[in-house]
Amino acid sequence: MMKNINIIIGLLVLVVISSCKRMEDPVFDKNPSIRMTEAIENARNAIKAHPGGWLIQYYPHSGKNYGGFNIFAVFNSDSEVTLTSDVNTDEIRSTFDIVPEGGPILTFNGYNKVIHMFSEPGADSGIGPADSGMQGDFEFIIIEATEEQITLKGKKSGNMMYMVPIESVSDENVDVDDIIDGYQEATTFFGEFGVFKMQRPNGAEETLIQNIHNFRLSSDANAAALTFRVTPEGLVLHDTYEIDGVSLDIMPYVEPSDEYEFGYYSGADGQVKIFPVTTPMNVWFRTNTWAMRYSGLGAEGQYWWDQGRTRFSNFGYTLNYVDIGDFSAQTAPGVTGFGAFLTVNGQASTGYFVYNMVPVDGTVDEIRVTFAGSYYSTSAFDLAYWNNAIRYLVQMLNDRTFKITSDALDRPDVILLTDKSDPTNTIELIRNGDIYDPFNN
Repeated sequence: MMKNINIIIGLLVLVVISSCKRMEDPVFDKNPSIRMTEAIENARNAIKAHPGGWLIQYYPHSGKNYGGFNIFAVFNSDSEVTLTSDVNTDEIRSTFDIVPEGGPILTFNGYNKVIHMFSEPGADSGIGPADSGMQGDFEFIIIEATEEQITLKGKKSGNMMYMVPIESVSDENVDVDDIIDGYQEATTFFGEFGVFKMQRPNGAEETLIQNIHNFRLSSDANAAALTFRVTPEGLVLHDTYEIDGVSLDIMPYVEPSDEYEFGYYSGADGQVKIFPVTTPMNVWFRTNTWAMRYSGLGAEGQYWWDQGRTRFSNFGYTLNYVDIGDFSAQTAPGVTGFGAFLTVNGQASTGYFVYNMVPVDGTVDEIRVTFAGSYYSTSAFDLAYWNNAIRYLVQMLNDRTFKITSDALDRPDVILLTDKSDPTNTIELIRNGDIYDPFNN
């Protein structure tokens, strides 16, 4: 009798265990294709829960070498999305899909510059190696999808990224468009500066090595990178960053003061500060190439260019472009001067006339310009072109000291040279402008 009771109890235990297991893991009773369909449907429903859009906290490159970016996605339908970002303010519509693979995959399968710029070759995007660019993702494994957050893993980079509802990133009742504007303005402000320094907990300062939204210490090439996104509140770090025993996660932006002209990003209650410093304007001018044109000249410059225009016409020369500044790439290292790009008798011809452009000691915004008396040229160039016409275009430059100004805080694309001895002699220049037909522009 006891033996029978033991058998019955054993069977009951097996039934209970089996029953419990079924209650714990009912998902494994489903066909894999059904599970995939449900996962895709769950992701679509999560996305639809926020018609105002999602913020993708985006990190290209497996090493996060370029830092993070903010991409804003408004999913207009089951197949269309509108994207914009903190570094591309265009609003571009394209297609997307959620497809089955090893798991549900969110793919931005229609070309959209906002996100595909991160995966394009550097030859196209202008960033990163010519053949591979920033090596970013436009396809993502959906790890988890809820209405509060969608966790993604880049198929190529392997980076974990997160999508959060746009309205959730502001504590105030702020319109979605205003939230996006805030991110774009904060990133634009950050991008105006080319040099940042860090003040360490002991008060020592050092210049940081920057790669877009990625900083490294100049004093320690082997130190971990500080990788971040720029937000209206400040810098949000991807990982906790340790320096001198202090941990950094978020570095709020602090408004300008007498000590910090452009403000700073504060970490660990001010124990660590990251702050921008300006590139000296005369160095920036000296190391770049700038386009000139008639409409950008003051009274003296226009007088001389009118003389030059007559001579170009009389001799049958066509002036295509005029540049001033650094011509190291076209001539020899360190060469600065004035470049005239002509067409004569149907043949292109270029002359680079060497001018010494020397920052004035003790200043950050003054430059001295003097003719060095030498030139470089293409094989078709004839020095007669200089004597007959080109020299009239530079009369307002030689042996002058100019003050350089701009509306931009740092590394401007448009500058104004003002002759210190003659305020009517002004020259507005556009960096890498390539202004065709400068006599008439």
